[in-house]
Amino acid sequence: MKWFSKTRNIDAMSWRRWLRLNLLLLALVLLLSMTSPVTTLNLKLSDLYFRMRPPQPVSAKVALVLIDDSTLGRFGRWPWPRHELAQLIDAVRKQQPQAIGIDILLPEPEDPGLFPKT
Repeated sequence: MKWFSKTRNIDAMSWRRWLRLNLLLLALVLLLSMTSPVTTLNLKLSDLYFRMRPPQPVSAKVALVLIDDSTLGRFGRWPWPRHELAQLIDAVRKQQPQAIGIDILLPEPEDPGLFPKT
């Protein structure tokens, strides 16, 4: 009987040791995953994935409105008046997308004379 109880103690001790080691390794991995080289590597691998995947079909469910320098030059500086934004959203809404995304490229440095209102 004594031999059997020693085995149970050794098993329980090794189980606790294994659990502590795993918790220590988990904490170490979590700390390392927040460091700059790992996050940079993650971003580079994500970029590589998107470059390597085949082209995806264009979705009719999402409408993207891209406002760049030439658009700002044509319609004036940001922010635009509410009625102009309403006209823009209304024109996009007529295509019946499920989502509308607006991407605004604001030029730097901000200069009032850069895009005169026409």
